Amino acid sequence: TQVLVDGPALHRIAVLYQFPQFLEHCPGETVSTMVPTLCAHVEQWPEDAQYAAAESLFTLSDIALSGATAKCICEAALKLLEACSGRVFEIWGELLCMVLPTLEKADVLALIGPACKERAVSPQEESRRLAARIIGSLAELLSDEELQQHQFVSIAVKLCDDPESSVRTMIALSLGSLGSKVSIATVEKKLWPQLHKLMRDQSDVRIRAQAVRGLARSAEAHKDAADTSDAFKTLIVPEFLSEAERSAGVASKDLRTVDNDTYAMLETFAEVYAYFVVAASAQLASSSAAWSTTTIALRRMVTCNGPTVRHWCAFSLPAIALSFMAVGKPERLKGVVLALATDVDVETRATLAAGIHEVLRSLRSVALRDEAVKAVCALMTDQNNQVRQNALTNFSEILYLLVNEEKGATFQAPKAAQSGADDAAAESTGVMEFAPVFRQLNLLSQESWRTQQLLADQLADGMVLIPQDVLCDNVAPVLFQMARESTYLVRKSSMKALARCLRCISDVRRRDHIVRHFRTEWARGKVYWTRLAFIDGCAGAYEVFSHELFEQLFAAELLGLASDPVANVKLRLSSALCAMVPALYKLESFTSTANQLCNDKDPQVAMEGRRLLQAIRSFSELSEEEAKIEAQRLAEEEAFFVVKKKKKKPSASADDSSSASVKQSSGFSSPANAHAAPAVPPADAASGAIKAVPTIRPPKVQPKPLSEPAPTKAKAKPSNDGTGQSTSGLPAGATAAVKTAPQGGTEPKPDKKRGMCCFG
Repeated sequence: TQVLVDGPALHRIAVLYQFPQFLEHCPGETVSTMVPTLCAHVEQWPEDAQYAAAESLFTLSDIALSGATAKCICEAALKLLEACSGRVFEIWGELLCMVLPTLEKADVLALIGPACKERAVSPQEESRRLAARIIGSLAELLSDEELQQHQFVSIAVKLCDDPESSVRTMIALSLGSLGSKVSIATVEKKLWPQLHKLMRDQSDVRIRAQAVRGLARSAEAHKDAADTSDAFKTLIVPEFLSEAERSAGVASKDLRTVDNDTYAMLETFAEVYAYFVVAASAQLASSSAAWSTTTIALRRMVTCNGPTVRHWCAFSLPAIALSFMAVGKPERLKGVVLALATDVDVETRATLAAGIHEVLRSLRSVALRDEAVKAVCALMTDQNNQVRQNALTNFSEILYLLVNEEKGATFQAPKAAQSGADDAAAESTGVMEFAPVFRQLNLLSQESWRTQQLLADQLADGMVLIPQDVLCDNVAPVLFQMARESTYLVRKSSMKALARCLRCISDVRRRDHIVRHFRTEWARGKVYWTRLAFIDGCAGAYEVFSHELFEQLFAAELLGLASDPVANVKLRLSSALCAMVPALYKLESFTSTANQLCNDKDPQVAMEGRRLLQAIRSFSELSEEEAKIEAQRLAEEEAFFVVKKKKKKPSASADDSSSASVKQSSGFSSPANAHAAPAVPPADAASGAIKAVPTIRPPKVQPKPLSEPAPTKAKAKPSNDGTGQSTSGLPAGATAAVKTAPQGGTEPKPDKKRGMCCFG
């Protein structure tokens, strides 16, 4: 700060260039110390330093400034604008307009009002242009009465007749903001006639473009008066139809051959098309000719060879779809959504992907539902990462839209009617329209870690709507793969989503199959971060399972981590167990685990263990609200989970029988581990609990007898036990190369081409 006061000019500019870093690391001191000093001395600095000072102050736009700081900057800007010109005048004038919305209303009227009136009649062009710019900013602060009382509307009308085209361009832009704030009577009488006149100004295409923007935005702001206002019928609708007919004609041409002014007006119309449609959709739909002109212009712009035009159409499509639905004529959008979703321009597809959920919200109940769903699938499986990520941002909301439900703020456990069992609910039918997306979840899981985290979060939010088969075959394997191969944040989100996935699988046998893999591969993982991830997964499960079922499924392995050799695992365990006291406080092993942690040789673990022991001792019973939630979860789980008998396939041959035996007894091979965990007995049918996890070797494969001796490939011939059958299972005298399961309870490697296995 002292360098800004009396340092050399070069040093001062260097400090100003470092202003964003000061603001990032010391925001309070920078705003309270450097900004007032800068404003107090900037008038005395050379031009380069004044320009650099304005550039540095622009970084304050992301911070909520106090009224005093905003007033300090405005006073410095007004003083400097009196003495400077050129680029310094332009940048400080823009800075003044940026700070205006944070000023107190009294300071606006005392400082800015008089300065605006003075500059509006200045002989200098740049001063009048600044006055026109300030009027647009004042419209965001002052009411209709204040704008009229302090004559800002009258000043704006006078500036519309300014001899300089740059001033008229700026006031045309400001009239859009001003017209959105004042009453419909003022707009009809004073502002719209001026905009209508500026739209026919042939001196500069920028004037016409800004006038079209101002007319469209002010019309949209007063759309509620469209049925009663005569100006809508005599001015807004005719002007829109005129521009629509002209733009449709231009869009049908090869845009590489049109002049720059024509193309600029086409881009402007594509930008404001939705404003006009939202404002006057009822009047346009009442006439078949007017509606035909409206829809033809849209279809021509969507299919033109101007990427910026198509980009604006994609940006406006949610509002357009809503307006077309409001007048009951969505059929004219047929082909538009899918055309934009498969556009050759990446920016167009990315923009549409960001708002495709709103398009689906409007079209989900009409004949265009299939097209909208195809567009969503195309965007989520797009070749471009940004397109996929934008579509994925609202994936869970899209799932809720497909089943005609509103997304809740918290996770709602599935009821019996949403079980996903054999009698799957009707909701799953809508979600299964996304089958192509579910089949390619592994593609989304291979993106950047941010995309992976987003995918896990979106799956967690929409898990309750996904059918059981998809959860087992697609979702759970992808979550395990992302958790194993990505960063900590992805792993944490994946574990939370996995816990919800387990809660949404109604078949106890299939659910417990995943739980067994979760325990053997993660709770007993050789790498410490897999055990940390298991604790995170248990924390997520505690939020969605009842205390009783949580204890049955996870308590034994979770408490066993108190003997982990890594201190960080025990620290995480202690912290997690403090939140799980209501579910585990009745277990004797829980108290013994807390005592074990208290006596740990690591001082931090011992301290956390004492905190856990204190939490156990201070807990008495569930509160009334907690008991109500627990009873509700128990009832939901009793109605939701079902115990199904495993279907037995008829054994047509010894080969089929042995293959089925191996398949039934084998465990799950994780995507990243070639050696699978040993299998365990099935869950208790009554409770769904796993009482023990013994190590069981899979039976040896019994191959089908060969009709002819195969070429010898084994290193040693199998011995004959005297019964006419060799110990290898082949007829006596026959040898074959038989691939059996390796010793030690491991299984063959999973299919590397697929990269993951399913839990089906």
